[in-house]
Amino acid sequence: MPKFKSIPFTIFCFVLSFFGFLWVQEQPTINVFAPTEMEASKQGSQITIQLLDQEEEQQNSQAVDEWIKEFHLLYPQYHVARRTYPPGELQQKFTTAASAGQASDMVWAQNDLAGVFHKANLILPLNDWVDQTLFTHQIFETVTLDNKVYGIPISYGNHLMLLYNKKYVPKAPKDTDTLLKNVSDFQKKHKSKKQKDPHGLVFNLGDSFWLAPIIHGYGGTLLEGQKITLNTPAMTGALQFLYDLKFKYRATPGECDYECAKALFLEGSAPFIINGDWFLKEASKVLKDDLGVAPLPIISQTHIPMKPFLSGKFIFVNNDLKREKIPAIKKWLEFLTSDKIQKDLALRMGRLPALLTAQNSQEVLSIPHMKDVLAATKAGVPLPPFIHMHAIWGAMAPIQQKVLTGELKPSLAGPLMQRGAMDKLSSFER
Repeated sequence: MPKFKSIPFTIFCFVLSFFGFLWVQEQPTINVFAPTEMEASKQGSQITIQLLDQEEEQQNSQAVDEWIKEFHLLYPQYHVARRTYPPGELQQKFTTAASAGQASDMVWAQNDLAGVFHKANLILPLNDWVDQTLFTHQIFETVTLDNKVYGIPISYGNHLMLLYNKKYVPKAPKDTDTLLKNVSDFQKKHKSKKQKDPHGLVFNLGDSFWLAPIIHGYGGTLLEGQKITLNTPAMTGALQFLYDLKFKYRATPGECDYECAKALFLEGSAPFIINGDWFLKEASKVLKDDLGVAPLPIISQTHIPMKPFLSGKFIFVNNDLKREKIPAIKKWLEFLTSDKIQKDLALRMGRLPALLTAQNSQEVLSIPHMKDVLAATKAGVPLPPFIHMHAIWGAMAPIQQKVLTGELKPSLAGPLMQRGAMDKLSSFER
């Protein structure tokens, strides 16, 4: 079980008031103080630590609740009070509560909130809390800002893969030329009066998170260090590929969002979908043995694989934490990152454990498709935690939509995205 290191404890001096007889003890902050286990045990009463998460899906939520019960049995003096919100609301809930000094002690969320919380000075650096060698090494890149780690990894991945229906395609295509041939063959075979152009490949075409791996496959990136790089030949190539999928090859539906793509794949109307590890449990339940999982294909034009962003789920710790809660939170983090719970997370949530011993265990690798999910991470790129990414996503989406409607040529999109992202970043920094 990973051991979270103790923070050195120093005693804040009492300040003698102007009149010389009134003593005031200043409330310590977690950055300065750390209690010992003995100090916490002397309190004798139960300590409640508050957890904010976004695990709404029923099976995942049930797993978290059961882990909390198990934790309480192990440590009766500690209690985890949990609140769950949709991903879109969680950030606002935490930041709003923090401004009033009422935020939860911990947040369980994806890595991209690290940059937002760090900029607002809401979360605690955790370098001294964790032995990084026990976890997948790339994962800490996604929560490191100013050379400090701001999250404890719970799961690894959160990445896009190519899922396919073996009923129509016996094996996964290695490159985009083969993918397009598979799509064409499927369309010819399933053409009918009702559906002249059957859908071969479905995914959230208008979402920039799905565009990013294609940009990487054209040799580009969205961020070099902390420099925004959207106005590049790689962006033009990726957008042209996206445009051709829709208009030249008619491989994708004309208008189809995430839910539409998911429905088409699950009902067997499309042999391929690009989707994330979070979709795997649902797809396995519906397609069963017909489900295939593979890394994203190589871009035939460049001979470079599409590279999905990699991140995971993390625990962020409130920077305004009361010192007496530290032992409880450390025990909770040790519990969540223990070999037992990490293996259970893989089994019940279908996610890769962040802990290496669990990730490489026979119990985890024998879970259907888990080896494929792990293989799909090999070409992945750590998702930067910087607030720049929020500016990038915000600038890319509307321009990407204009390309997909035919309103804007792919070659003209890069400069507009670059300018938009720089403007948004400037507004964040004001």
